[in-house]
Amino acid sequence: MILAGKLAFLAITLAALAGCGGDGGDRGHGGPDAPEFDLTGVWKTTESDCQSCSDDLSESELAEFDPGTVAEGEEDPGSEIVQSGNHLEITDLETGQQIEGTISGNRIEFEASIQIGSDGVETDLSTKGEGEALDAYHITVTLENAWAFTFQGETFAGETICTSQLKRVGYAESQG
Repeated sequence: MILAGKLAFLAITLAALAGCGGDGGDRGHGGPDAPEFDLTGVWKTTESDCQSCSDDLSESELAEFDPGTVAEGEEDPGSEIVQSGNHLEITDLETGQQIEGTISGNRIEFEASIQIGSDGVETDLSTKGEGEALDAYHITVTLENAWAFTFQGETFAGETICTSQLKRVGYAESQG
């Protein structure tokens, strides 16, 4: 199912973005904590484990776009983060999609809603992510995507939850 494949790619892309955005939240003292790390740079998803569910699609249809455990590798151009204090601007380097958020201490969180129309498919995606910058070179994140797509007048809805690991481009494991 081609539509399912496009939706899976979108979920993985957003998982990568989620690893880099956040709204920080109130830590009980009037605002976010100072960031522990500067996350400015290009980040790639190194591993992503996703599970999807839907009342509108059969298990076999879901299996066509549920990527399960995926090693993204070099074919994924990644996401670029520009950090200014607690504010993060994240750009998916393949799609150009931007998400803004903040970092508080080492905690990253964000929420976004995206509407995409392509090849006769209209897709609505709401995503909420939270994670942790383990250091200046590694991020772990859990992303909850609620999605709906309409194709030939029929709408299908569901949810995809991904846990992903991201690594800053140019960082070799031997460095740390």
